[in-house]
Amino acid sequence: MIVPFHDAPPDVAVREFIPSDGEGIVTLIRRNYGETYHKRLFYDPDHIRNANARGQTVSVVALYFETVIGHFALFPSEFSNIAEIGAAAVDPAFKHLGVMNRMFDLLVTVARSMKFSALYGEAIMLHHFSQKANLHHGMRESAILLGEVPSTIEIEHRYKDAKRSGGMEAFLLFDTRPRALCLPERYAAIIAENYLRTRIALMPPSAPPLPASCAPGRHYSPMLNIGYIVFDALSSAQELDAAIEEHLHHRCDMIYADINLHRIGNIDALVALLNGRRFFYAGVMFMLYGNEDYLRLQRKNTPAIDEEGLVCYSEFAKALLTYILEDERKVMEGRKAPQ
Repeated sequence: MIVPFHDAPPDVAVREFIPSDGEGIVTLIRRNYGETYHKRLFYDPDHIRNANARGQTVSVVALYFETVIGHFALFPSEFSNIAEIGAAAVDPAFKHLGVMNRMFDLLVTVARSMKFSALYGEAIMLHHFSQKANLHHGMRESAILLGEVPSTIEIEHRYKDAKRSGGMEAFLLFDTRPRALCLPERYAAIIAENYLRTRIALMPPSAPPLPASCAPGRHYSPMLNIGYIVFDALSSAQELDAAIEEHLHHRCDMIYADINLHRIGNIDALVALLNGRRFFYAGVMFMLYGNEDYLRLQRKNTPAIDEEGLVCYSEFAKALLTYILEDERKVMEGRKAPQ
């Protein structure tokens, strides 16, 4: 067992993954999460090696002599030229010594070399440390996903929630070209504020497209028990209800609706349909599918979602959470109002 350091930081090396790191990463994940981490590949060294060899995971590690005392990774998206950062862990004996920051810096360098258009990270809202680290490295918070974090997750036997907790989404954008977007009236102001914070100029679309209605795309994460509905065009009420019903069949705890901000001229009609089916604001997801930006709305399908115990580090995050909960209240009241 490594004794915690309290004074000068020890000699720690940070580098990209090599196959012999697999076993050390498994040991590290267990020290931080026990058996509760939802990305199960990190409990099998061969799966870690295979995922890195195939480019499904791009890991970096921190070493104290030959011992892995830190891990951080990129997870390239299958839908767009972006990558998620995650599977972050530092041995408790090496906390608060800058190890995570050094791995973060290396991940950003690796991401730039791989020509990604953006990185995004999901900070578990059981504590503020990941949110603070994301902001320190220039990321901009853009969405809060209620119920994103399963209640089974436990960090260092200290941070745990009896209900599903939230995820704070933040982006580091390498592609900051101006965007010509169709903004829904209901959320136009807060979306515009998000782009202002990321220093991306907004332009009105010259001729907003109005595509014919078509069935939305959908996919499901069994690991998180969350369903996703993707709109690149208008959708009829019947098509939307069919997509919701499919996710309810899986007994999803949360459903997220992703609305293309580039392509849907009459976006207000689609937002109204979703509001009428209990979807409320989550935030902006940059370059989420096909390198285009999406408005994400969210719907709770279980009462076991923590909205009161979520930890917000920045003032913007606190204001965003307040806005989201108020929008949820308005959506639910609107459903009760006489038609």
